[in-house]
Amino acid sequence: MSDFHKRFDIEIGIDEARKGFQNRVCNEILDWWDNYISKHTVKRINTTARSVATRLSRRYRKGYNSIHSYIQNEIFYETLRAVEAIFQESAHLYHKGGINIIQQRINKKVPIFIDQSERDICIQWQNGKFIKTGAKLLDNKIVNDPLDWLKRRGYSTVIQPFEKALRDFVEIGSRPDSLSDVIKDAYEALEALAKIVLNNNQDLSKNREKFVSEIKGKAFHKKVLKEYVNYGCDYRHASKPKLPRPQPTIAEAEFFLYFTGTFIRLAMENWEGS
Repeated sequence: MSDFHKRFDIEIGIDEARKGFQNRVCNEILDWWDNYISKHTVKRINTTARSVATRLSRRYRKGYNSIHSYIQNEIFYETLRAVEAIFQESAHLYHKGGINIIQQRINKKVPIFIDQSERDICIQWQNGKFIKTGAKLLDNKIVNDPLDWLKRRGYSTVIQPFEKALRDFVEIGSRPDSLSDVIKDAYEALEALAKIVLNNNQDLSKNREKFVSEIKGKAFHKKVLKEYVNYGCDYRHASKPKLPRPQPTIAEAEFFLYFTGTFIRLAMENWEGS
């Protein structure tokens, strides 16, 4: 039934789609979890509920063993945290025949619920955690493809800062202070690529016009890269006590990250050395 809205041309907003995902998770994972642990001894139930509450940074209340007791205001991200907490806490609990049936259920159900969402809700389940995703088409063309290209050529000086920028971006939920690092590391990745393309060791600010020419860019690309350099330099150097680095928004960090991938892709497609 996930295509019902398409058949009747019903517009679904991201908040509504996330609420639908949240309801599916509550029905098939959180409620199931409450029912499952209720079949065990009181001591084990209390211990498990306490551990999950601790993982959620909540104060455990004796006798309140339902996971719903520790989700505040039914917020979307609270539900994601609850699923992660159950998954992590069940790592050493509730095995049957050598199989952790709780983790098995979560690994099976969550990707299905994400896929059933009426629109892209910008999350993915990976290795027991939810991670933030961007637009799927942009991720493939401007992040994944360039990263694969860099890895095939062994450009470690570009890969390391680019991967760090990506990692910092997906961990924004737990490390909001990493936003400025996203821009700094993305900048350093493109700077490292320019050094490879031009076979020198100069800063990107000095390499930018020659770099664009070498990757067969146009005057437009030179203007864009000039602004890219001006913006990135605010984050490129360590902050000073009297002049701290500005704090970008998530949208700004994402925009800069995609722009970095765009220039890497341009090099990937046009540079003769590729």
